[in-house]
Amino acid sequence: MIKFTERVQILVWVFLNRKKFKPNPAGPHRWYAEIEHYNDVPSAFYKVRDRILKSLDFDYKLVRQQKTFITVITNGGYCHEHTDNHTPGYAHLRYNLCLLKPLRGGRHIIEGKCEEQQTKEAKVIDVRYRHASEKVYGIIPRVAMSVGVEKID
Repeated sequence: MIKFTERVQILVWVFLNRKKFKPNPAGPHRWYAEIEHYNDVPSAFYKVRDRILKSLDFDYKLVRQQKTFITVITNGGYCHEHTDNHTPGYAHLRYNLCLLKPLRGGRHIIEGKCEEQQTKEAKVIDVRYRHASEKVYGIIPRVAMSVGVEKID
């Protein structure tokens, strides 16, 4: 899904620009960047995003692309349990690609069940279901690239 050099380029950009990311008011020690609002995003980001979109197991013509984010959760931060808004008649899916995994914590929680995710692995989340993440512990943050799509349900 992501080549080593692409991951390095994206992570370098994340750490150089992290102070420009918006704090997420829904939880502590969380920041995000809506990629559409940045001009200097490395081309590797778009190559990976396009690869994710092409890997969809349904007809891409039936899909509406949603926002694409980079998320950073540092020591003590977590994603609160929630569902996301979606258009009636559409399933809102997020393809979360793990760019950097903390040594402890940060795992996805879907409908109350913890799910492992390895670095460079993409996890598909139907955001109509309750989802969250564990608290992150330590100096290595959780960094993810999140590509959203809506498909006809």
